[in-house]
Amino acid sequence: MMRVDDGAFSSQNVHGFADDRAKARVAHRMIAHVHLDTALRLIGTNAKGHETFFDTSVKGGGLDSAASPMETVLEAVAACTAMDVIPIIRKRRKTLTAFSVDLRAERASTDPKVFTHIEMKVRLTSPDATLAELARAIHLSQTTYCSVSLMIARSGCLISWEAILENPTANSEQRTTSQEFQISESKVNQERSPL
Repeated sequence: MMRVDDGAFSSQNVHGFADDRAKARVAHRMIAHVHLDTALRLIGTNAKGHETFFDTSVKGGGLDSAASPMETVLEAVAACTAMDVIPIIRKRRKTLTAFSVDLRAERASTDPKVFTHIEMKVRLTSPDATLAELARAIHLSQTTYCSVSLMIARSGCLISWEAILENPTANSEQRTTSQEFQISESKVNQERSPL
């Protein structure tokens, strides 16, 4: 087994990733570099060289030119969920016409102002997917696959969701919530288990 050194980034290139890329892959670690651009605008770079921009309001000393770190975390919840749900729906050989996730988050009123509740509205447009398939995919994402959601939930944040399925062929819309899904799953499990 190869040991990964816990030392600082290499100083042999601009971002220090040359020597650390292979180490990160071997140890399943991630590396990133964040540096000040101007005011409080920051630029983050991952090991692949992809950049993410962060900023804060003018009142907070920034330029209001990019999302704040907490906004990017909230967006990451949606992106991570989508990257789970979309492949699950596609593996079922369903047609995916459109997909989106809208979020609303509440934060603690005192520092650290962590997320306390995140509500997601997951909307799928498909002529042949069912609401049950969408709800099951979201449930799997939130309980098994989505590292971002699970990390935030483990910090004490409640994450709830609403699944919305639009069927353009039938000109219909169906909805269910995480609470309704859990109740129906409990009933199904009770019916399956022997007395």
